[in-house]
Amino acid sequence: MKAASFRSTALAATVVLAGFDAGSFGPALPLLREGLSLDDPRAAWLITAYVLGTLLGNPLHAWNASRTAPGRALGATLATFTLGAAVVAVAPVFPVAFLGRLLQGVGAGAFLPLCTVAVARTTDPSSRGRAVMTLSLSYGVAFLVAAAGAPTLAAWRWRALYALLATLGAVLTAAVPGAIALPRADVPTAPLDRRGLALWAASLATLAVAIQRAKAGGASGALAPALSLVVGAALLATLWRVERAHPSPLLPVALARHGTVRAVSVLALAAGCAQVFAVTLPTWAHVVVGVAAKRVGVWSLPFVLAGLVGTGLAATVIDRLGARRVVMVTGALTVAGGAAVALGGASGAAFAMGSAVLGAGVCTLAGGPLRHLLTDLDAREMAPAQSLLAMVTNVGLLAGSALTGALASTAGDTAARALGLERATVAITAATAALLVAGLAMQGGAARGSPRG
Repeated sequence: MKAASFRSTALAATVVLAGFDAGSFGPALPLLREGLSLDDPRAAWLITAYVLGTLLGNPLHAWNASRTAPGRALGATLATFTLGAAVVAVAPVFPVAFLGRLLQGVGAGAFLPLCTVAVARTTDPSSRGRAVMTLSLSYGVAFLVAAAGAPTLAAWRWRALYALLATLGAVLTAAVPGAIALPRADVPTAPLDRRGLALWAASLATLAVAIQRAKAGGASGALAPALSLVVGAALLATLWRVERAHPSPLLPVALARHGTVRAVSVLALAAGCAQVFAVTLPTWAHVVVGVAAKRVGVWSLPFVLAGLVGTGLAATVIDRLGARRVVMVTGALTVAGGAAVALGGASGAAFAMGSAVLGAGVCTLAGGPLRHLLTDLDAREMAPAQSLLAMVTNVGLLAGSALTGALASTAGDTAARALGLERATVAITAATAALLVAGLAMQGGAARGSPRG
């Protein structure tokens, strides 16, 4: 019992560290920009760097998890994150800060997948859903605490915030491997797929350039982003062919044979696309509703608080209702919230209500329900499947970010920006709805078939 308690504490602390990092970045960004003399495009690259890091790190850490014990695998992710936070804390110029954020993403992106695998291996199936949802709840609470407290710390000295993250990461790096005393899964080891890694990194770099240009140029300057997307798509197609022929691919393409994995991947795209609202809602409050820039944080509370409540409620019912029904409810809330914000226009009341509904949907959907749908895979496939889920979610986030950037440029007067935000909100809501419908239909078909799809 004592070992189980230490393990639960270590897993929760790891997820809390990720939530604190995510919740603190937004409030600290203005001061970080000022301290490093960054313009808007370079500040945006710090966000993209983190997402790119998660996409690059997830398959690497999944491969490492197949070679070593879960505690050591998670310790490696914590060490990478800690190094990244330390680099940001001492960064004298933008390129160094970019590297630090990239390393933070490489490490933190694997926290939830590996913690989920550890929970699934040690929890009875009858209560597994609640245990997985509890991880998401811990993340949400840490996110909220960080969002509330980080501005004070960052205002004093933004570097202290990242020094604190590095210190906490170092403590967990030392403690977690011993606390999570689980044996290595009985999976044959395989050499690292270096060719797949190179193609994956090249694909991500190309797509990142396309997304940043879309954000900067808006719809009128779409040629360069379109060309970059074509090149990125070609690299991804090549990567797919290479990985399908590889005996031990970096990307778990063989999991596509499972109907459930294919369906959950489509749902993860929807969840990632909808996560863009967490970034755009404060801007909506400022540009469309007319809230003063220094008060947009207060107007973000309905989204975050409703997300915490929704995640907590889902944790209490998921084992009784099933993950599919929870996904249906939270998906419907996400679409309804997006529509409410879009239709509410400049109304503060409509924005508060819509953002609360969005928070209950997006924060819950992006958490445990989708991960729980993949906990029935065997030990050989569970870690790669959880890694794939995190990767696809971030691909959806990047796609949603690119779509939003193309429709809602920061150029132009307030009226033009408001119109762009309205169009982007409608587009993201529609895309999320279409992906949810497709994914749920696929998941229903997989559930009626064999358990292995």
